[in-house]
Amino acid sequence: MSAFEWLSQMATGVGLALSGQACPLPPVDPVVIVRPLERPMQSDFTKPSAALAQVAQSQITAPVTGTQAALGGMMTVELTADTRVQFGGADARKGEGACIWASRVEVDLILQGTLYVNAMYQPGSCMHDAIAEHELEHYQQSQQVVLQELSSVQRTAMAKVDEIGVVGPMPPEAARQQGKPIGDAITAAVQAEINRLNIQQQELHAAHDNAIENLETLTACREGGGYVHQAPDLQSLIDAVGEDG
Repeated sequence: MSAFEWLSQMATGVGLALSGQACPLPPVDPVVIVRPLERPMQSDFTKPSAALAQVAQSQITAPVTGTQAALGGMMTVELTADTRVQFGGADARKGEGACIWASRVEVDLILQGTLYVNAMYQPGSCMHDAIAEHELEHYQQSQQVVLQELSSVQRTAMAKVDEIGVVGPMPPEAARQQGKPIGDAITAAVQAEINRLNIQQQELHAAHDNAIENLETLTACREGGGYVHQAPDLQSLIDAVGEDG
């Protein structure tokens, strides 16, 4: 089968049905490894309300609640993925053409947070510290979401690897050229899962904000007392977000 014929069959959806019949099975099962990584947290205490609103508008995709819109502070958290794919290959069983498959996928889940506190609150003041503590809880929530969802990212990547399977047989040069589209397909599947997790953690932050009484914070600081609050239970918030979704 020529490379053109094979690619034409792929375009019509029958290529994968034919592929594998003349190709050997991979000698070992494919491996998918997912690792959580973090970049150093950034902070910005220089922005007034209007500038914070611009940041919120540009970075937050989940609905912004009334408490978030107050913008005493904000934690933006971005989860990205670095996906790398390694390939295996072999000659077709009858020696006519080559076969290729994804043999190993490594995904680094990279968490990056930026802490904002409104410039109207001086560092070291009660309100600055109270807002910073509250916003840091958002980042801790995102850390837990990443750890809880490692297996879902792994399953997503493995499902795409299994769906693609062994590709071929086809001319050796055509087989070599399949590395990029196979890698792109796996990367796209992982990215779709990352997009879902980014929305999930933003919705979780909104639920957290709804669980905090900001007036209690203001009252405590106006009376000169220290800022004390009981952090909401993370799992109950995750469950609530799941029920809403």
